[in-house]
Amino acid sequence: MQLAELSRRSAVSIATIKYYLRSGLLLPGERITATQADYGEDHVHRLRLIRALIGVGRLPVGVTKEILDVITASPDDHDGVVVKVLSAGSAAQEHNGAEGVVTPAKPGTSGVTDARSLIAEMGWCVRRAAPATKDLGDSLDVLTE
Repeated sequence: MQLAELSRRSAVSIATIKYYLRSGLLLPGERITATQADYGEDHVHRLRLIRALIGVGRLPVGVTKEILDVITASPDDHDGVVVKVLSAGSAAQEHNGAEGVVTPAKPGTSGVTDARSLIAEMGWCVRRAAPATKDLGDSLDVLTE
């Protein structure tokens, strides 16, 4: 698909997609000509992830890029990726003076339920009322829209 179609399917403006490409958040598409590229479903999914990290997670672009680099470099090391992502997110919150307070894109509990299921499935020890559980739930809500 071309850039306009990627924009339509991801609900992200062309200008924002170009910014993400320049920033290295979004990998370039396959070149068709000197001024055109072809984008695939992976680009749509990555744009959703970027929007979740920046929009819901309120992470700075630099931290978001670090997280995406970790995910891209270690796609099969799920536990290692989760630890690195959570570490990067915590560091960003400390740097910004935030204390785990995130305003979700939309209210709901299905994401929190999914987050608790994921936490249990992974065997992580997390307090039931931990703010990170709600943050993860909000992110899951955005990613499944």
